[in-house]
Amino acid sequence: MPAAQSGTFEQGALVVVSTSARTLAQAAHRAGLAVWAVDAFGDVDTMVLAQRWQRVGLGPAGGLDAGAVLRALADHAPAPAKVVLGSGLEASLDAIEQLAARHVLVGNHPSVWRVAHDPGLWFALARSLGLPTPAIRHADPTDPEAWLLKRAGSSGGQHVQAITSQARADARASGAWYYQRRIAGEAHSLLFLANGRDIRTVGFNRMLPAPPEAATPWVWAGAVRPASLPMALCVRVAAAALALTTALGLRGLNGLDFIVQGDAWFLLELNPRPTATLDLWDVEPMPPLFDLHLRACAGDLPDLRQHQPLHQWLHQAQQAQQAQQAQQAQQAQQAQQAQQAQ
Repeated sequence: MPAAQSGTFEQGALVVVSTSARTLAQAAHRAGLAVWAVDAFGDVDTMVLAQRWQRVGLGPAGGLDAGAVLRALADHAPAPAKVVLGSGLEASLDAIEQLAARHVLVGNHPSVWRVAHDPGLWFALARSLGLPTPAIRHADPTDPEAWLLKRAGSSGGQHVQAITSQARADARASGAWYYQRRIAGEAHSLLFLANGRDIRTVGFNRMLPAPPEAATPWVWAGAVRPASLPMALCVRVAAAALALTTALGLRGLNGLDFIVQGDAWFLLELNPRPTATLDLWDVEPMPPLFDLHLRACAGDLPDLRQHQPLHQWLHQAQQAQQAQQAQQAQQAQQAQQAQQAQ
């Protein structure tokens, strides 16, 4: 297969934009779709898998240079292109809105990205839905060893730091940092499909620990599947994904990051986009996930039970849980009516 060439994309092209577009380009190729890639690296795999490629630089926060992304699409992608976003623009939410105004975002609405990457909005929403989360704060804690320092609007774990005097000074200067209480446990994630109303779980993953030479212990170092988690916990996390989907109108492939601590779990982040764990699941017997992403964004959710036994179990468990909740609500209503009648 010839390597991708840089140059002008065709009108109506399917464009993938990510810090590294390899995973998305590979998934599109498996789905039999030709894509044009915009990323910072242009590695050999991406150049082979994409039909066209355009390089953009990195921004000061480590993600993509948002201005360069906008210029690349303005110069090389006649509107309206169909754009699938990966990582890289979390710190540039205005750029996502500008892309949505000019092109067709095949994924979540810019408002979803704003909620997911504003810690105040995100944790307030999670708690309003009754989801377990670690405590956050903006004021300096008196017990810094019990907290982490995190930069809003980032990805890949490079934004997570232990609290030091220098880190605090940097945080005060930028204003985009916040404190999150440390939670001991094992990091996991869920990749799932959504159509704004319902979900299909793709798979649970266990995050690999960062190697000793990594800049921090929280840097993304890959993941493995399947995660060995209790089914009851899987049901609770999948229910959280469903609650968030109905609250935010999530569409396409999304990811939830969470910590498991014994029988308990704590929700950390929503990634409102295809995540790096797409690589793990976009293999036989699973249908091409890029195609399922496009279909889910259009409202069509596939039945994955024949391809993913775990999903069949979760589907049955969720149905049982919903039936139990409906029965409890009905009993509570009947009890209230009986009390009023007395």
